[in-house]
Amino acid sequence: MRYSTANAPSYGCGASANGKKCAGVAMKADPLEAWVTARFLQAFGHREVLQYVEELPEVAALADVEAAISATATKMTTTMLTLTRWHRG
Repeated sequence: MRYSTANAPSYGCGASANGKKCAGVAMKADPLEAWVTARFLQAFGHREVLQYVEELPEVAALADVEAAISATATKMTTTMLTLTRWHRG
């Protein structure tokens, strides 16, 4: 994508950027994109469109889970310290 002096988006040959010869073909983006859109919809517009939406759990629910994990980890640590002290006598 490039922009003309009138700041209009256009497509053109990018071969010269790679040191190759270019035929100088360029066209305005708006009519090309309208044509591509029309052709695409003509070919595939009759098909069903699906949109996948990922739903994240509520933040409050995550906080509850994190609190439960923290409480369990604390109990496990306390239990391990108690067992270590008991084992050492």
